[in-house]
Amino acid sequence: MVKLRWIVFVAIAICGCAQPRLSPKFSVALILTDATPNKMWDQGGYEGLAMVKQQLGCDVLTVACRTSEERQKTTQELLDNGYKLVLHFGASEAGSTSGKVIAVGADRGVRLVSDEAFYLAGLAAKSVSKSGRIGFVSRNPTGANVLAVKKAVGAANVLVMAPESEFDVASSAAVQRAIAGGADVILQDLLTGYQGVFESCEGNGILAMGYFANQNEDSPAILGSVVVTPGRAFLDIATNVKEGKPGGRAEYRFKDGVSSFVINPDQRYRVPDPVLARLVELEKGFMAGKPY
Repeated sequence: MVKLRWIVFVAIAICGCAQPRLSPKFSVALILTDATPNKMWDQGGYEGLAMVKQQLGCDVLTVACRTSEERQKTTQELLDNGYKLVLHFGASEAGSTSGKVIAVGADRGVRLVSDEAFYLAGLAAKSVSKSGRIGFVSRNPTGANVLAVKKAVGAANVLVMAPESEFDVASSAAVQRAIAGGADVILQDLLTGYQGVFESCEGNGILAMGYFANQNEDSPAILGSVVVTPGRAFLDIATNVKEGKPGGRAEYRFKDGVSSFVINPDQRYRVPDPVLARLVELEKGFMAGKPY
């Protein structure tokens, strides 16, 4: 049975409901920017900001602003009230990678890159597949994550399915289409609708992969998770700004601790030992900056 992930937010202000407080020392504000609230993404942002607070001992504030107009107004209020760094997390529009206002996201501003972790996930999926065909449910079917899995598995053996909406029923239908094509392991890079993937895989007796959070305990069907840790990028950006340096690099990768692949301990026995050894070898290479 799929487990529900309970997520708790602390110290979050909503635009129009709370004025940013004055902060005399180094302080960082995080603006959650997706037009639609997303628990997985927002929780990742909050945990990342908590890492900054713990490591730098600075004041932090999280604000939810769902429109461009709200973001602009609140950003200026934060700067006027003494905040030294404002991070926009998940903005749909282009954003700066340096200065006092920095955008962090999957494909704009400072980018959080996870294709290396997906390459590892693809190899693990290939090693346990009986049919040799892997499904990938993604809203970005030509993105780097999908391309990495195609390289790991072989493009002809990856069935990419785009869900028709953000709801679980749509992602479940995408899984069914992949199964009909012969796939018996399903990867996904969804921030919404992923429960539909897990439920469909569990119901059909096949394996799935988690994404963004470590979802290995969310369903017995999960072989492993591609984990994204925004806090590593947040901390580097905040440290640089505090020291008077440019805010962040264009992208943060596996070697920066932003992404990783975590095999579910309960499913580890399925992956052959030579493949496990290969994954460890590749991880070391990625940490050294080597490509896959």
